[in-house]
Amino acid sequence: MGRKTTLSRARVREITFKSSGRREIPLSDAVHVHVRLTKSWKPRAGQYVYLCIPGVSPTSFAQLHPFYVAWCYRYNNADYAVFIVQRRKGFTNNLFLHRETQFGEGTEMRAIVEGPYGKELNLDSYGTVLLFATGIGIAGQLAYVVQLLNGYHNCEVKTRRIALFWQVDSESQYFKVS
Repeated sequence: MGRKTTLSRARVREITFKSSGRREIPLSDAVHVHVRLTKSWKPRAGQYVYLCIPGVSPTSFAQLHPFYVAWCYRYNNADYAVFIVQRRKGFTNNLFLHRETQFGEGTEMRAIVEGPYGKELNLDSYGTVLLFATGIGIAGQLAYVVQLLNGYHNCEVKTRRIALFWQVDSESQYFKVS
């Protein structure tokens, strides 16, 4: 698929996890960014995009940041790509100021999605696939897991086992991915 730049809409959503008492606790260092795409496309495992959300800060219009697409979905005849973004300094910290919380708030902002870039690894000829991730790096591995599982169910791959080793810094990083 060729490279393209599209003007889309983004919404930053808080990630929560359920405690043993069934209370939802917000994750303090990561958010989901749901981007409604203007054109339908399906990124492949191993690919990433550059994301620009001009409304995040006064200088964000001039910033492009690379992110792996964690997953895609279709809702109300629109295609969405979801990115898992860890809070750091600058752009990602400013994203947190625009997030929707369990109490509402949040705003929809214009977004520019450029890509996809990168090349996927062809893992479908291996009987067992080992995947490794740390923290939000899991976003880059999710597409491989989905792709291999779909291929398995359609009898298109040789893969019969997937072992995913995911190192997290704290229990709160076991966030819900769907």
